[in-house]
Amino acid sequence: MSYREFFGSNADQYSKSESHKYGNDLFLLVKKLEIMPEDVVIDLACGTGNTAVEVARSARKVVCLDGTPEMLEKARSYAKNEKLLNMEFVLGNVENVPFEDNTFDIVTCRRAAHHFPDKMKFLENVSRILKTGGKFGLVDMVPPEGFEDQYNELERIRDHSHFFASGMKDWQGMAESNGLEIREIEIIEDSTTFTKWLYPVEESSENGKKCREFLTKSSEEFRKSIDYDGEKFLKRRMVLIGVKKNPGTPKDKKSER
Repeated sequence: MSYREFFGSNADQYSKSESHKYGNDLFLLVKKLEIMPEDVVIDLACGTGNTAVEVARSARKVVCLDGTPEMLEKARSYAKNEKLLNMEFVLGNVENVPFEDNTFDIVTCRRAAHHFPDKMKFLENVSRILKTGGKFGLVDMVPPEGFEDQYNELERIRDHSHFFASGMKDWQGMAESNGLEIREIEIIEDSTTFTKWLYPVEESSENGKKCREFLTKSSEEFRKSIDYDGEKFLKRRMVLIGVKKNPGTPKDKKSER
């Protein structure tokens, strides 16, 4: 199942998700970004608009970009209900963002990057459209260290559009290689139930049953790494804040002096 099929069919459920709308990671992200009234922001893979709406309460303008029309429509409805008139909605791909270089003061992306097949291309686009000194705010799930493959396999059983959740150190390296200086990074742990972790997948569905079976047959070490005891489930999310560095003087110019 492609991400468009998965999110298109589950757009209504995501729009009702309290975790996406009121999660601690959202308010921590917004706090750390220190959004100013003159800031122009783009929220990449905006989903049903939870991050974009919260950002739009403080920014001059927020562009919501997503690859699924149904999710964008939910975001548009949410903005309308909140009476926010400073939001624009664009159907597009995070690996080929349809905006010019140095356009935005802030770029955000929350709970989506594990779906991106080419994270380096995504970060190239982030760096390209950010103004020098502009801020990048990323939130995404991170796997327990040493159990990356098992964790990602479990997530793919739940949601076939899941590609790969990278670890914190990998994100740091990829961001820095794309001209982004890491200013802050924090891991948030969220203890939830197996049923809530599955959402919007039903526990009684084929995928839900396969997830339960995978966990039952997995090693005790892996179950401990996610604090799974048959009911509890530990989710870890990274909140990363980066700043686009000044590219400086090109090397060929230096050599001419």
